[in-house]
Amino acid sequence: MRLDRDYDWHQKAIMEMLVSISWVVCVPPPNPSMFVKETIGSTDFWSNKIRKMYKGKDEKQILFCDALKKLIQDLAKYCQEFHLSGLFWNNARGVDMESVDVNEFLAGAEVKEAKKEAPKPAAAPAAAAAGG
Repeated sequence: MRLDRDYDWHQKAIMEMLVSISWVVCVPPPNPSMFVKETIGSTDFWSNKIRKMYKGKDEKQILFCDALKKLIQDLAKYCQEFHLSGLFWNNARGVDMESVDVNEFLAGAEVKEAKKEAPKPAAAPAAAAAGG
């Protein structure tokens, strides 16, 4: 059992804020921006407890709560601007990632590394012109 519980609400607020990062693994069609915005309420639940406890006592604690909320809001704006329909990987080679065997892929990368030749030394400078 822990004796020091001064920062339990801080930890809970942070844990709720970290849920917003899981938008990366959400399968579309959920809008990532909306998913992130939904975590503001659960983070605010704990942040409001912190605000109430430290109101007029410690402004740093209030700023901590404001920073958590701003972080989530900024992440939502980022998702809205750059990942409107979810996170997609650049599949420029046309490889179906479902059919890729990771171990085989990694073994191929090791073979390619082994086959690379050592860099050749730079050519010697041309001999100075005769008479110089």
